[in-house]
Amino acid sequence: MHIEDATGIALKDCEINSSGFYGLTITDTDVDITGGRVSNSLDIGVSLSSSDSDIEVLKVWDNGDASDEYGIYCYNGSTPDLAGGGNESNSNNFSNNEGEDIYATSASDDIIASSNFWNDMPDVHHENGSKSIFTSGETVYKPALHTTLAEANMLNKTGREVAKSGDYSQALLHFKQVVNDYPETETASFALYHASGTLWRQKDFENAVHYLDAIAQKHAGRELGRKAEYFSLRHLVKLGRYNEVISRADAFLNLYPESSQAPQVMLRKGRVLMWQLEKPDEAKNTFQQVIETYGDQRHPRQMAQIYLSIMEQVGNTTQFAQTQEDTEEPETQELGNYPNPFNPATTITFSLTEGGPVDLVIYNTLGQKVRTLIANATLKSGNHQILWDGKNEAGLAVSSGVYLYEMRAGDHVATRKMIMLK
Repeated sequence: MHIEDATGIALKDCEINSSGFYGLTITDTDVDITGGRVSNSLDIGVSLSSSDSDIEVLKVWDNGDASDEYGIYCYNGSTPDLAGGGNESNSNNFSNNEGEDIYATSASDDIIASSNFWNDMPDVHHENGSKSIFTSGETVYKPALHTTLAEANMLNKTGREVAKSGDYSQALLHFKQVVNDYPETETASFALYHASGTLWRQKDFENAVHYLDAIAQKHAGRELGRKAEYFSLRHLVKLGRYNEVISRADAFLNLYPESSQAPQVMLRKGRVLMWQLEKPDEAKNTFQQVIETYGDQRHPRQMAQIYLSIMEQVGNTTQFAQTQEDTEEPETQELGNYPNPFNPATTITFSLTEGGPVDLVIYNTLGQKVRTLIANATLKSGNHQILWDGKNEAGLAVSSGVYLYEMRAGDHVATRKMIMLK
């Protein structure tokens, strides 16, 4: 299962018994996970890239078949909350994975974890010796935190807590203060990521680009500046400035080909060429370049392979209208699906600020109706989700390809695309 660039996603009691390389991958997204199990993945149970997901009551065991393959793998600045509740009813269970149960790369901040409910510590490792993975109130790797870094960490943590309460404007002030007052700390990079994500949730893409560009200029050539350049690309996509994304990506890759952000920048470029600019040949070349240049990095390599597989199985990408991704949607209506691409089923999620009649229909790219999931049903305000099993009205499995799902709630209409990949 792969979740990327989404908002408002929650997984509850999800069972992933994987025979693939990864059980669950979460990229550029914060997901609330409660309950369930991830097991028997060939490499990694749960892979977190630029993700601060909250994980509770999740079992992650029996993943990997070599010492460098892990239960939970945190990189690209991921700082998830893995603490659970510390007792049998709400504690996580990370155990019996071939490598470490929790592994964090040097770009990750301090990570909060807990012992398993029988008081056995998960096997953990943090590449950065100044960072920690905390378990049951003890530090497995004791950090040498000086006062400045401790203050930055506390301010960043407060911002995250405020953001979870829904006060995004106040949270943004906290994150910006960390970036402004403590730019030389690693915490500033994480705060910048949270600031970018907060502006994303507010759908304030224009101000996000202005802010990130200012940070990139002020800290040009340094890690903080490079991350600001990378974060700005996703906001430019939402603004429809696709050619600018390509030119910025090329400039970044020319200046910083060895940076930790370079593989993700190249993947972003490939996605824009594939979906928004509808240039399949250039997109394929970009994804192949990712494999050739960064083939020693598992996640970028496998993501490039996935995109190449999508293009091969789905066919000519010029048939894909980009309108579904850029449909003007009221801020009160959230619509998405996970996983995407999917096989054989996917969950469609949406949020309503007001109750009323709702329709949810799936179409193919020719505009033909494939399946009606919700027909003029009166729903209450709040979050909703519904599973599509990948079948049409006749109960037959649909073929590989791109499908559109359209939600109508009162006068509001929102459309998104999803990919069935066999």
